[in-house]
Amino acid sequence: MITDGFTYVAVLILLAGGLVTLEKGTGWALFRYLPAVVLVYLISMLLCTFGTWDMAATKPAYGALKNSLTYAMVFTMLLRCDIRKVLKLGPRMLLGFFSASLTIMIGFIVGSDSWMALGALCGSWLGGSGNMVAVQAALGVSEADMGYALVVDSIDYSIWVMFLLWLITLASRFNVWNKADTTQLDAVSRSLEEDAKLNTGKITFQSIILLLGVALVVSALGANVGKTLNAAVPFFDKATWTILFITVLGL
Repeated sequence: MITDGFTYVAVLILLAGGLVTLEKGTGWALFRYLPAVVLVYLISMLLCTFGTWDMAATKPAYGALKNSLTYAMVFTMLLRCDIRKVLKLGPRMLLGFFSASLTIMIGFIVGSDSWMALGALCGSWLGGSGNMVAVQAALGVSEADMGYALVVDSIDYSIWVMFLLWLITLASRFNVWNKADTTQLDAVSRSLEEDAKLNTGKITFQSIILLLGVALVVSALGANVGKTLNAAVPFFDKATWTILFITVLGL
């Protein structure tokens, strides 16, 4: 059993890198049905379930790195995001995204006292399990209601997200069956592919280190800016201000 944070993080990085390398280098049929990103989810869940690492012992490393690395990855992913191409997806696609957000909001108000359990659950997303317990106590959420919320959260985060990622491999057949018009989406995809072909620069060790260094510095800067903005304008919490600031920088 892994009991130190460094080994825990090292194993997770090796798992992600190893699976992506196998997917790119082997051409195994397995990856047509289970992409590497899905296997990272699945294998990590299995390793945790079988007690490969001690959750209590590795929690400090997880808590210290989770937010910082998340901010760095958000910044890195947004560096090549072109808002103009996103807008070209058309009103239906954008409406789909906003509808998903709207249904989450509706979930807060539909049902007897459902907003309290969801409020406590959102507390965990913003400040961890300690914050969730504090919100639960403040709102008087029963243990039964909280249990249901945690079950739904686990399903959404693990099984449902993994299932959606797997469905990407069946997208073309689903579109034919559903008679979906993907003209605009295909045009944007081709544009992205053409941009990628024009980017002929080679990735070097120096460029990777520079990118990693910039992303980590932006993460650290964003956390401090988020803390300052939260103190000055507490309308949003620290994490929200941090994400907004890093998103602007990345775009």
